Amino acid sequence: MRYGERSVPDSMQLKTYLSSRPPWSPEDRQLEHSLRIQKLRQLADFFEPTQFQLRYGLALIELLKSREEHAEREKFHTQPLEICPELIPGQRSYRATLPVSQPDRQPAQGSLLLAMPGLGKTRTTRQILNLFEQRTEREGQAPRIAWLHLHASPSNLALFCTEFLQALSEVAGDPRIRDTFLAQNASKDLGPAAVVELAKVHSLGCLVIDDVQNFLTTENGDVSKVRKLLKRLQDDADVPVVLLGTLAGAAYVEGELESALAFGGAASDVWDRLPYDRSWRQFAEALWQYQWTRTPVELSEDLSEQLYYHSQGVISLAISLYERVQRELILLGKRDIKAGNSEDFAHEIITPGFIDAIAEWCFKPVHAHLDALRSRDFAKLAAFPDLRPLPSEARKLELERKQAEGEASEKSETAPVALELGDLTDATDEEIAEHRQRITREADTLVESARLAMAAAEIITERQDEILKKVSEDLDDKIYSKPREFLVRVERQILIEERKRKKVEKRQRRTPTEEDLDTILRPGTDVLESIVGARLGLDALLAVP
Repeated sequence: MRYGERSVPDSMQLKTYLSSRPPWSPEDRQLEHSLRIQKLRQLADFFEPTQFQLRYGLALIELLKSREEHAEREKFHTQPLEICPELIPGQRSYRATLPVSQPDRQPAQGSLLLAMPGLGKTRTTRQILNLFEQRTEREGQAPRIAWLHLHASPSNLALFCTEFLQALSEVAGDPRIRDTFLAQNASKDLGPAAVVELAKVHSLGCLVIDDVQNFLTTENGDVSKVRKLLKRLQDDADVPVVLLGTLAGAAYVEGELESALAFGGAASDVWDRLPYDRSWRQFAEALWQYQWTRTPVELSEDLSEQLYYHSQGVISLAISLYERVQRELILLGKRDIKAGNSEDFAHEIITPGFIDAIAEWCFKPVHAHLDALRSRDFAKLAAFPDLRPLPSEARKLELERKQAEGEASEKSETAPVALELGDLTDATDEEIAEHRQRITREADTLVESARLAMAAAEIITERQDEILKKVSEDLDDKIYSKPREFLVRVERQILIEERKRKKVEKRQRRTPTEEDLDTILRPGTDVLESIVGARLGLDALLAVP
């Protein structure tokens, strides 16, 4: 799908283009386990664009369209000129026609897109760029390059120039660029000069640099040099530069008004995770359609809440969690059909408790990040550069924190303390209901985790119920207040069950009977008798005079 001369698409057309849905049908639920797990991997391709991607996509399309129109009006010198002749070593030369400079033109303005990881900024950018032919041949001139997409690496200015020139040489189909400007004995000033001049030669429409936060890991001097080169591209070569990065990339333009102004174009934006509102609901409903588990489950409010709680609105994390939940259920279902375990597992039913259990077990590397997002505390978020709020957001979070502290100080401390002690005398009905709902949810999560562990140990459902009842009684039916002890006791019971099973298996190995021994030894006896008979026959022959 190429837009070329067509008009810029509206948001609905763009949403259709950016959306990606894996193939699925209700009949897939009846496939065998291995085939369903194979199909489940397709969920990684699922993508439902939100207002962030649509707004940015439309702005980037408008930018690329305007660059096409600009290239069509551009006039070139009639005679080719040598590019950077004073900096090229030896006898090499690179000749090309250059555009006629326009003193009265305004310099190009770049854009800066910042987003938390996992929100689809790179994917969206690639899809938008692919709407436009990257290379267009021109008679008597070097081909026009509509866009280049580079990934920033923790490097220096020289390496950045090398990556730019290599990419341009490949896209333009011109090995002379690589051979001429990347010679080993080239002047150290050749790289930046060649980048700017060759961008003019090829009428480069847009330069997209991904992972801009990586520039910040270079030496300070090189960060400043790369920044100046990008400014030259915009001012001298009229090439808008679009920077993509995580929130840590904000530091690339912070502190300098000139840099902030240079990257304040129409495609600039800051993407936040999805809030728990209509936008999350639309995303979750679209994702939830793709179930490969045996029993279809509707998206309830509880399920939606649990999926959000353990992903905090980070799109890629929500998709990964949903995929892992289904995968583990399918694997458990395959095993538990034979073992006679929990019906939820055998029939592969997605429950809020199972989502909790999988998130707790399988996503430990991101627990600290999710806790920081849930807290909305600037100090905790700032510990992770990718999550560090921008100054304006930080002020908002601090204001919210102070307001929350003020409201909390006005309330009596009696009710919360009483609730924890089990004394509900001074608590309101709302507080009691909230307390009971919380402890019930925590208890359900612990029980689901315990059942998952026992199912993995091939303990049948009836025995699981007995173990859970015993452990719960030992803890006075307050497992939510002693989660660690509860899980330790369950693990202890699992070990006991495994030892019992081994003893039973050992007893079932019966002692061989005389008949068994006769069957085992008969072939050997027959051979021995044959050997003895043959020996006697040989002795008899030798005894004959």
